[in-house]
Amino acid sequence: MANPLKSLIKREKDDLENYSLISCCGFDRSGQQESITHQLADLTEHLPKAVCDTKLCLQA
Repeated sequence: MANPLKSLIKREKDDLENYSLISCCGFDRSGQQESITHQLADLTEHLPKAVCDTKLCLQA
């Protein structure tokens, strides 16, 4: 997770008790969705309702 997003989540964590996240990524990495879920829970002290890790198909 990018540092600017982490900073935003840390700052707003008191208002993030009921939240979800959609992630758009250009590559496929095993376990990425679970990693994002754990990072969010650590930052907010609440599990997200949903995490959607969407893979983008990029062509040169």
